[in-house]
Amino acid sequence: MVMWVVGVWAGCGLLVALGLLVGALTERLGRGRRMQAMIDWTAAASRPEAADYTARAA
Repeated sequence: MVMWVVGVWAGCGLLVALGLLVGALTERLGRGRRMQAMIDWTAAASRPEAADYTARAA
């Protein structure tokens, strides 16, 4: 009985640790994609034709 309780606790701890690891990795990947999108958007907005387009849109 005691070993069963210890096994359940260890299993839960392992699942939580695995979940935190996966969460950290996906957060890092997501942040990298968002950062790249922001860099792309800034580069596109700084082009001369982008200023012309925004002036026409306004």
